[in-house]
Amino acid sequence: MAVATGCLPAFAFRVLKTAGSYIAMTISRLSCFLPVTRMLDNDESCAPAEEDEAIYGQRRVLLLAILRCLYEYELRTQPFAPTREFKLLNNDEVISKGYVPEYIHMKDWLHEHYFYEFMRIAVDVSPFDTLGHIGGVHYVATYMAKQLAKVNVPIDVALISGAALCHDIGKYGCKKNEGKRVAYLHYYYTGIFCEREN
Repeated sequence: MAVATGCLPAFAFRVLKTAGSYIAMTISRLSCFLPVTRMLDNDESCAPAEEDEAIYGQRRVLLLAILRCLYEYELRTQPFAPTREFKLLNNDEVISKGYVPEYIHMKDWLHEHYFYEFMRIAVDVSPFDTLGHIGGVHYVATYMAKQLAKVNVPIDVALISGAALCHDIGKYGCKKNEGKRVAYLHYYYTGIFCEREN
């Protein structure tokens, strides 16, 4: 029984890896499959038709919920990888140390909108590893901020963590015809996103 249970997750991850291109193809057919892409993109043509939302809405949520379960299992059973996961501050720490309250709102938004799962899918859909970059920047920035806080330098660790997480979120808002200008435009789209979501 223990052997079968132990093999199931490994098998599930192999199936998921094999199905990655299929999932990417399916997702790419469903324009604006997540609210985050709609929020980052001002193009009204990107909004899904009501009938598409009725047909695909629950299926998208189901797919993302399944991916969340698999990724959470992976994060619990694999060693920490700063380019694949984020160690966020807990809410008690944010409140007790008087850090910016928007951090809790940001954490709730990321969870509610399946943003981590979206970033994992984006690694297969696009030629860029934005998740790896954001994860690495977040790890280094948060580590440095925590070290400064330990020696009583007045620093808001939640603000640093949130800024590191959001600094390249605008890359997901860049359109295909803006590919050569992503390095410049992603700042603009990051600003739009952060203002809209407070």
